[in-house]
Amino acid sequence: LDKIKAQAARRSLQDNTISPILTVTNDTFLRHVEALKKIPGTKVLFGGELLDPSTHSIPSCYGSFQPTAIQVPLRELLK
Repeated sequence: LDKIKAQAARRSLQDNTISPILTVTNDTFLRHVEALKKIPGTKVLFGGELLDPSTHSIPSCYGSFQPTAIQVPLRELLK
């Protein structure tokens, strides 16, 4: 997991390893992250935030968020 987190931290708009997400808006992404965080035992392992708006000009109708991993306990998914 540490290696994945380190690789995700290296991603950037400048080298095109992060790009706008055409199918998920920022609002949808943030609502989804907040809904997941309400599940008992859920952890945001990394990311979960929008990219700094001063670093890009991606319109808000597209997604512009950090690489993200969220851990949800399997026992909670099976309920």
